[in-house]
Amino acid sequence: QTVTFGTSDTEMFVTVPLIDDNVLETTESFFGSLTNPVERVAISEPVAQVNIIDNDLSSCMAEKTVSILSEEDEGITNLLHWPVTQIGQTAVVNCSCGNITIASASRFCGGDIVTGAAWENVNDSHCRLTKTVGDICQLVTADQEADTLVTLGTLTAENEKIGTAGVTITTCILENLSPNIIQEQNKSMIESFLTVVDNLLAVDPSELQESQLLSNTSARL
Repeated sequence: QTVTFGTSDTEMFVTVPLIDDNVLETTESFFGSLTNPVERVAISEPVAQVNIIDNDLSSCMAEKTVSILSEEDEGITNLLHWPVTQIGQTAVVNCSCGNITIASASRFCGGDIVTGAAWENVNDSHCRLTKTVGDICQLVTADQEADTLVTLGTLTAENEKIGTAGVTITTCILENLSPNIIQEQNKSMIESFLTVVDNLLAVDPSELQESQLLSNTSARL
């Protein structure tokens, strides 16, 4: 390229096209030089090193993490899929039980452009399910309404193990069952249905409030 300096110019910009990709790479370098000056131009430092910093270092790469209550607990796991996220941004993903979204998890992309982006710890407390809630989750796809309600009544009786996620999942199950229960007017099923509702009302008030804020469960019940 030919670079033309005006009388008072002390710097000029030269564009070097790059091919962008999604591959993490180390910093690459090349040397640029000014040669063949004309009109009595003096160049004190004709050669300079140019560094190409990988722009993929400015993003946290997509990855998966698993949420589980603890190593001692038999709670089911939740696989969380984290998308590519820019430095300084927070990614939010849903965690689910079957086709029911029970809560969301978040994760901050930290680091800097020099050292590279780095995921910080996952905030997934609402996605961690105890074994009791995991067992409730298995009832989402159950097709025997009477048996489902009886089992749900037994599981929700352990209201200290239900938590926000358990309230959300149970509310969805009750919503799905309620049209048939109303239509059939089966006294036994209605009693089982109301037993589950009573069990939910015995859950810690703070968890009921949180479930209402997250999923509007109290209003739906």
